[in-house]
Amino acid sequence: MCSIPCAQDSTIILGVLPTFPMECEPASIIWSGGVAPFQLQIFVNSSLFNSTSDLHTAFVDWYPLNVASGRHVRVVLSDSAGDNAEQDFVVTTGVIATCLR
Repeated sequence: MCSIPCAQDSTIILGVLPTFPMECEPASIIWSGGVAPFQLQIFVNSSLFNSTSDLHTAFVDWYPLNVASGRHVRVVLSDSAGDNAEQDFVVTTGVIATCLR
């Protein structure tokens, strides 16, 4: 903590839990660092799937993960300082697939 005005570290560390997300199971997108508010974009096979802005928390729950197994997902998080972080994963096969569109 600074006793005088100081710059906030805008380096972002981004992750997805569990490490190998499964279709129709809960997943969490978590991060640390950066400067709020944040914008979160999710791409599935290079197409924009979801975009959320004005986030002031350090996590977003994705339940259920309604993307079919084998699909490539890229999560892009940007902060108000202009920094961003990306995380890629491939959705794995789950026990049930009733949530898929």
